[in-house]
Amino acid sequence: MSKPEVIYRPATPADLETCADVLYTADDALSASRGLPVSPRNREALVRLYGHMQRRDPDRWWAAEQGGRVIGFGGSSSYQEMVYLGFLFVLPDQQAGGLGRRLLELSMHDSTYRAVAIASYQPISAALYSWYGMTPRMPIYMLTGKPRTDLPALPSGLGVRTIDAAAVGPLDMEVCGLTRVWDHDWWEGMGRKRFGLFDGDDLVGYGYIQETGRLGPFVVRREEHLLPFCGRLLAEMPEVETWLVNVPGSANETFVALLQAGMRLEGPPAIYCANEMRIDHTRYLPASYALP
Repeated sequence: MSKPEVIYRPATPADLETCADVLYTADDALSASRGLPVSPRNREALVRLYGHMQRRDPDRWWAAEQGGRVIGFGGSSSYQEMVYLGFLFVLPDQQAGGLGRRLLELSMHDSTYRAVAIASYQPISAALYSWYGMTPRMPIYMLTGKPRTDLPALPSGLGVRTIDAAAVGPLDMEVCGLTRVWDHDWWEGMGRKRFGLFDGDDLVGYGYIQETGRLGPFVVRREEHLLPFCGRLLAEMPEVETWLVNVPGSANETFVALLQAGMRLEGPPAIYCANEMRIDHTRYLPASYALP
């Protein structure tokens, strides 16, 4: 008996819980094949993130369905010229049949500037994305823990205070080549506190912290301010026992200093892949791998 035809259709809010099932099933199988532990799960937060992305770009969220069952999905976000692939997962028994390629094409339609972050132990994904111009460019490491030694202080004349989201657009464009009003609203709605770094009255950076221990994103005009700015915001919530921050390899001073202060690497790195390098990762710490 032949299998039912695979149907590709726009994913709806009603599909998002099922998309989480697909992600966990596919990710667990991949981890097992590499002898890695199962990744931590926060299903509620994952589905909320899906919802944020799907509401913003519903034409970039697609599901592959067979016999009434969702067997794969892809979801991207658009930022001016950039289209960023946040998620692309297919059930293990359905892989290698071209579903992932088709979901990518649907999700990233009409785009010339493309990017994605992948797990470094996914050579098949790296090959697929490279076929579409998104070649491996930058490792991004997840660091966890809490610094046990003091980090460098901010230079004299720099100060920190809370700011409105409207103030950070020029910095986003200067450092990352994009603006992201929707994401700033999302992070604030998730309980992250946004602080600006000021040189006198001039805004020269911003960063987010959350009581759950999440740091990021961070954007600074001068890369030497990234590490002391991180240290300053860590001091805002001394009661947090464990922090999590994503640090690109090119932010080497921050990367090394956080390790030397006692934070540890959490699993293999992600690899930022793109057909152009417009984000300056020496001055930028991303919030997650699902958003640029």
